[in-house]
This record gives sequence, C-alpha cells and structure tokens, in this order.
Amino acid sequence: MIADIIEERTKHPFKSLFDFCERMSDKNINKRALESLIKCGAFDGLGNNRREMMISLELMLDTLSQRHDLEGQMSLMGEDDAADEGTFQIKPADEYSNAQLLSYEKEMLGIYISGHPADPFYRIARESGYENIGSILENNKDKQNVRVTALLTSVRNHITKSGKTMGFIVIEDASGEIECLVFPKLYEQYSSMLRTGNVYAFEGTVSAEDEGDPKLLINAITQPDLAKLRKMHESRNTGQNKAAVLYIRFSSRDDANIPAVKALLKVNKGSTLTKICFENTRETITLPPALSVDLNSDFIQKLNVICGKNNIIIK
Repeated sequence: MIADIIEERTKHPFKSLFDFCERMSDKNINKRALESLIKCGAFDGLGNNRREMMISLELMLDTLSQRHDLEGQMSLMGEDDAADEGTFQIKPADEYSNAQLLSYEKEMLGIYISGHPADPFYRIARESGYENIGSILENNKDKQNVRVTALLTSVRNHITKSGKTMGFIVIEDASGEIECLVFPKLYEQYSSMLRTGNVYAFEGTVSAEDEGDPKLLINAITQPDLAKLRKMHESRNTGQNKAAVLYIRFSSRDDANIPAVKALLKVNKGSTLTKICFENTRETITLPPALSVDLNSDFIQKLNVICGKNNIIIK
C-alpha cells in the first residue's frame, strides 16, 4: 500500500482526502486503513482536521462508489463521456480534543507525534523546579530527591515476601521513561487513584546503585493542578530565578550532527537559551538569542533522534 501511495503521489501531490480516495480507489485501500491514516495524521496537510475527515469518510466512499457504478453504466451504453466529477464538500466540525488526538496517534503508531499528554505541564513544571526524566537518567545520581510531572504508562502489582502488595510503575515524558517502585504502605494509599494514560506529579528518590538504568523510589503522588503550577511559576519568576537552559553536547566542532541541529533550532524559535558543549575541548558556548528555542515535546523528540538522549540536558 505504501509503495502505491508514493508512486501515485510522485505524479502530482494529493489535493484533498477525496482526491486521495479517488486516485487510490483501485489499490484496495479499505475504510479501516483510511481511518488509521486519518487518526495518525497522514492527511493533516490536506485542508481538513482529523475529526472532519473521520465524520465525512463513509459518505465520501459511498459517493465514490456511486460514481464508479454510474461510469460503468455509461460505458455499457456506449457513452464516451465520463460521469460529472463534481466535488465533495467535507462539512466543518470541531477537531478532537488534544488528548484524543494523541491517543489515536499512540494507538496507530505506538508513539506520540503532534505532542505529548504531559505538555500542558511541561514548561511550567520544569521552570518551577521539576526535573525531566531525561535529565534524571543522564545524571544518574543515587539518593537524589527529584520531582517530575509525567504520564503513567504502566502499573504492575507485586506481592512481597510479607504478603503485602507494592507497585512497579512506568512513567514517561517527552525526554524519556523511567521505572518507579511504590512500596506497600504508599501503594495502599495511592493505588486507587492510579490510571494509565493520566498525568501525575511524582516525588521520589533516585536509586542508581544497581546495574542498568536508575529507578525512582516514590515518596508521594499527586494529580497536578495546572493553575497552581502557573501560580508557582509566576511566584518563582518574581525574583532573580534562573530560566531553563538547553544544553546540547557534540563530540567536537566537526560533529556531523551540527548542521541538522542548527536547522532544527531555527524552526523552533522560543525563549529558552541554548548552550552547546564540545566534548573534546570541554568548551561551552552560549548561542545568540536568535537561536533560543521553544521546549515543546516535538522539538525534544527530534533533537533526541539527531543527537541521542544522553547528549541533551535541560537545567
């Protein structure tokens, strides 16, 4: 299917979802496949939002089917003129909620594309003293106390030798994921509120003694209040508090990743200062304000792909 789509697109770009369905009608792309493509954002550049396309899809396919039937009848009668192509108007509709859009992306692709569920809390929480998971993994400091806002992705019960239940949970944000341990007393307190797919604020202590990735020993879990986080953020910024800084590490000034990173910085303008570090000389350079960035999850994900998570730090 993918090869057929690419081949057809090389002839000339698809103008709309209707144009796509019409031109690909002989390629056995069924309704379910089209729904999946809509949900993951494959048609986002064709002029309609995802919910509009989902709502109109069935009627659109019926319209195309009727047109093909009519063309077949005209051919049998010896008519040379094709049926009037006309146009199909997709009715306006409000887009899905951001949470639903992200849920569909995760369902279809296994990853988030247009954002991350923790994004509404991302910048405010970070600038209010919260860590991101990537920096916890990078620093790997045993017994360090940390706070993080993150999406709960997995919950697993475990029965201890004493017969009590503790929890092994996995949390993630745009910078990475980490496994957490919730011991019996706290797990009894928090287990009823934990739902995968929800964002929580976690307080805990890093455990980095064993081999492998560090784990987080949970001390407290709350459901973050965005309004309170904003208030905390405003309070912290009334003094001489230091704003977040993005650090990007390169092996040297000749690092092959530098051009790609520079191009990415230019299209993600924002207010966060960027510094680059050269590993071979231990030199750190502050980039000009024109290359300050917006720390959204899409930008962080792309940066991680180019440089590797271990070379990206936000402080």
